[in-house]
Amino acid sequence: MDIIKTKKIIIFSLSFFAIIMSAITVKNIVLYPNISAIDLSRINPTELSSIQVSNSQINTSADSNFNYELVGLRLGNMDLNSSVIVKRDNQEFVLQKGDLLENKYLLTSVNKNNINFSYLGKDYQIENNLTE
Repeated sequence: MDIIKTKKIIIFSLSFFAIIMSAITVKNIVLYPNISAIDLSRINPTELSSIQVSNSQINTSADSNFNYELVGLRLGNMDLNSSVIVKRDNQEFVLQKGDLLENKYLLTSVNKNNINFSYLGKDYQIENNLTE
């Protein structure tokens, strides 16, 4: 008799849990969230003209020695996504157009002849001796 009672208790428990799980599944199906379309047209790509550097980010030390060596260069289409690798002493810097070199020199343009930086209204140039 004890085996029959144990079987009934187990079957009742499993049936109860199955009914609860079925009810939860039905509830989740009925209350499925309504996902609306996402409008990505309002996102504008950043432009170089919109980049503003505050004075607190710029290192305004009196040392204006601009003696960097060009180590690497990657030219992008129409001067977009171009990047350079410059070296000074034992430090190498990887920069993309619009980046600051040592929080000081702004990389303004990259082309096959030279690389242009600006700092406090002065323009600095590195001649490209890597491409022919």
